[in-house]
Amino acid sequence: MGVTAFIPAKMTSRRLPKKNMCDLCGQPLLYYSVKLAQLCGAVDRVVVCSESEEVCRYAENLGAASIPRPEELSQDHVPNTSVLKWWYDLEVEKPKIVALLQPTHPLRHPDDLDCAARKMLQESPAVTDTCFAVVREDILLGVIRDDRFVPEFPLPRDKSREPARYRNTGSFYLLRPERTFLTGKPYGSRFGAHILQRPEFEVDIDEASDLEMARCLLQAHKKHFSYFDCA
Repeated sequence: MGVTAFIPAKMTSRRLPKKNMCDLCGQPLLYYSVKLAQLCGAVDRVVVCSESEEVCRYAENLGAASIPRPEELSQDHVPNTSVLKWWYDLEVEKPKIVALLQPTHPLRHPDDLDCAARKMLQESPAVTDTCFAVVREDILLGVIRDDRFVPEFPLPRDKSREPARYRNTGSFYLLRPERTFLTGKPYGSRFGAHILQRPEFEVDIDEASDLEMARCLLQAHKKHFSYFDCA
């Protein structure tokens, strides 16, 4: 099997209770990640993993597979890579690549995931362990020393001399299991990058204000999200 999309969807969020099933323009937040994976031609299978029967039933109604998640793997301190390893050990047909899609990034474009996944499938396994979804970051960074701000580059800035810098968004992670979460190195040591085509729509939902931002973007840019039935 080539690519399996794995969507962790526990219901133990504290800052935004039951976050993964919160309403976003008429659909639960989880819907957007499942739909995205189903629209991605490179993805062979979509798996939703949750300790919640409600979430598992909803995922199955969307046409995804559901995996009941043990309570001990649903605690705040448990990283997704530990859940991935537990799930992967149960799989009969092991995928070459796992696309980790956290439901908190609902406004992705399927072409981004498809392009990154196909490129990674075509590469030799020796090239990339993990592919990150990134956006260009053009901000002035620095450190605080003795209550003074020390910028990373001299001021005034000459951006033509600065290297282009990028930020990992967490929108998706493409992982080779044998090089990452199966080895004790969550992301391996060789990183690829896919630059998201629409960085202005990148929202990571952690609090109610983030959910409202996503709702505003969906409603204001409906033509950009026509692949979602609710847009």
